[in-house]
Amino acid sequence: MNDRYKSDEIILSFLVVDDDNTNRLILETMLRKLGHSVYSATNGKEAIESYETHRQDMILMDVMMPVMDGYQACMSIKKCYSDQFIPVIFITAISDDQSLSKCIECGGDDFLTKPFNNIILKAKINALSRTSMLYKIINQKNEEMRVIHSRLQHEHELAENIFSKINTPPSTESESIKYILSPQSISSGDILMYLDSNGHQYAMLGDFTGHGLSAAIGAIPTTDIFYKLARRNYRIDVIAMEISQKLNEVLPTGLYCAACIIDIDNNDGTLSILNAGIPDALLLLRNASDLQKFKSSNLPLGIKGSQNSGFEIATTKITDDGSLYIYSDGVTEATNTENIMLGQEILEQLILSSRGPESFEKLTRRIEEFRSSDEQDDDITIAEILIKKPSNTTRRNHSSFSSNWKIELHFDNEALKKDKPTGVIINTIRQHIDSTNITHNNNLLTIISELLNNEIDHGILRLESSLKDGKDGFDIYRKERNKKLAGIVDQYIDITISIISSNTGNILTVLLSSSSEANYPEVDSIDVDPLKPYGRGLFIIKQLCESFSFDNDNKSVSLVYKW
Repeated sequence: MNDRYKSDEIILSFLVVDDDNTNRLILETMLRKLGHSVYSATNGKEAIESYETHRQDMILMDVMMPVMDGYQACMSIKKCYSDQFIPVIFITAISDDQSLSKCIECGGDDFLTKPFNNIILKAKINALSRTSMLYKIINQKNEEMRVIHSRLQHEHELAENIFSKINTPPSTESESIKYILSPQSISSGDILMYLDSNGHQYAMLGDFTGHGLSAAIGAIPTTDIFYKLARRNYRIDVIAMEISQKLNEVLPTGLYCAACIIDIDNNDGTLSILNAGIPDALLLLRNASDLQKFKSSNLPLGIKGSQNSGFEIATTKITDDGSLYIYSDGVTEATNTENIMLGQEILEQLILSSRGPESFEKLTRRIEEFRSSDEQDDDITIAEILIKKPSNTTRRNHSSFSSNWKIELHFDNEALKKDKPTGVIINTIRQHIDSTNITHNNNLLTIISELLNNEIDHGILRLESSLKDGKDGFDIYRKERNKKLAGIVDQYIDITISIISSNTGNILTVLLSSSSEANYPEVDSIDVDPLKPYGRGLFIIKQLCESFSFDNDNKSVSLVYKW
């Protein structure tokens, strides 16, 4: 419709179609007096040709005409331009109901009876003009929605591309894990990660609230932190804390990640599970008659304050071969054709009945048979992690080791750049101690990792913890750390570790020195600021150790831990 105005009325272009010259002239005159422009035609065929050329705003169409009548012309125009509203007013002297009904059936919008009344003509034009304007607005809004939908479709495809790369890393192609990832729509909110690292099997299942880019934004740092810390054999509560802190920074309010993080320590036969909002993890050992359940005991990751209260870990000894099952709530909430939910109880029965060879294939097939539909209300993710009972060669008793031992390690530039010291030292210690005491194993890992991180970050790299302040602080800190670590020259760390074992206990002594010229703080001054989410490393070491001291003259640290 032309955007032209005269006074408060819209100026329109009209097509007057009538084989009677007098009627046509009268209508043309009346319309021009109202300020409108007028085109004319003498039959239906001319009307179609004129409309194709000029696309008038409104048509006044006679019914009975030679060559092609008004009914046919109206139907042809309406059919060719079905995506538009083209007002057609039939001009007729016919007054019987059947004829008027036919006008409506062929696409007419109103009638104008002969002889013509100027007031009625103007009222009908104004009414149809308003209707036409509404159609135009609706079409404009529909086009805007089409553009928005196209953009959202592109974003969903982008998110799906990100998730497909995150969820199929090379590390998941392991004989120790089998899984299915079935997104509800084009993009998923579930992620699954797995890594073999220094005798440990690490796994994480994450279920983000929402889908698309919002979930992808959280998935990217989650996978990065998980793999980085798992390769360095960090405790799973530390991994959870780092991920939660990051998600709290990057995710919008109301979005979070329910997660289950697994550490299978094949060195000492220990299974550790941190469940934060995921359905029960289920352990089925080969000769067990029932499932062992690991319920959620933590807030999901990314909820404000969840990382400040610490994370609870459930642990158990691996006494036999078996399988560990982790899954998202899309599995237990899956419904069949009768809208009956699978539920926790049925899932557990399916796991028990599927045990034996190809257990995972049997289980997933039975889940699909229950659902009997391609429709999903949520993402469906389930994984089976195979667990092996440690053999005598991998699981050692305290009596099989020397009661006293000492080792000296030197880490040069390249070793420091690759962040190797922590993993190397922890694995070395585990080979020389009774590793069945889970609490002290965790304490030793904490002491060594915090000691080395402090020496590297604040000694060699001279980083300030205050960089972590603010919303993006941890991200800024990591970027600066990576940048400085990549550029170190002629830096090193020397560490001497000794353990003395006796019937009354064990004593671990650590002496660390480095190329750092930074001064250490006074031990008595080490404390924690409860308002800051960092600065706890040295305080934790101080609390765990029998003795802890710095020597600024010789640039060294020494500590003693007893158990």
